[in-house]
Amino acid sequence: MELLYKLNMLGSFFVNIYFLLLTLSWFSIFLVSFITVFLHLFVDSSCYVYFARFPREYA
Repeated sequence: MELLYKLNMLGSFFVNIYFLLLTLSWFSIFLVSFITVFLHLFVDSSCYVYFARFPREYA
């Protein structure tokens, strides 16, 4: 009976770790996508400003 109790504790421990990793992975995916979108917007806007400033060299 005590072995079953220990296995139950171990199982719940691993399930908690699994859900924590799942949540962290979703959070990291969200963070990485947010950072890439922000970088793309920043780079595109700076390139737009650069090309608008010097239109004849790159036309």
